Amino acid sequence: MSPRLQTRNLPANMKLKKDVTVVWPGYGTDEIRLGQRESHAKAVFGIPDERIRKYDGYYFYVYKKRGVDLDFGKRGGKLKVIFFFQKGVYEHDRAKIVTERGIRLGDSRSRVLEVYGEPDEKGESFILHTGEYFREWFYYSDGIQFRFSPKNKVDEISISRRKKKPLRAEKKSIKRDRLINHRQKQED
Repeated sequence: MSPRLQTRNLPANMKLKKDVTVVWPGYGTDEIRLGQRESHAKAVFGIPDERIRKYDGYYFYVYKKRGVDLDFGKRGGKLKVIFFFQKGVYEHDRAKIVTERGIRLGDSRSRVLEVYGEPDEKGESFILHTGEYFREWFYYSDGIQFRFSPKNKVDEISISRRKKKPLRAEKKSIKRDRLINHRQKQED
């Protein structure tokens, strides 16, 4: 389903400027979506500022002026992850985006927790002996991740495929089935 059709799900008090793009977890944007090929990215964004093939399993198109990186996984691959950056992160300009729930680059860590709740996974920030700073991150299994600056502000939002996880009803059903099986074994 196109995000244009889903704008009715945006928070009622959220006002969008014409040049701001809505980002949907596990999907992407109206312009670029997960699963698309490099040729589509070039048709939408033009020739990338650079291509990075430094590591196995990563093949990036870097668009610094747009504040966007696209990871195709390998040359000729399909889009796996879309990264949106705050101005200055990896020498990018600020991406003009807002999530489907109203989170923007520069919003606070506490606002992300208020809007999205506790993350499914998270990593703490730390500094290497070389002085390199690794940012704290939150991952939500519906396909969105946030990274935070040392001042606890969102400086990166990335979109990836949704992770499959059992729904609460399924979890309860599994627990109930295990309990029934355990009782039956005790009776036998």
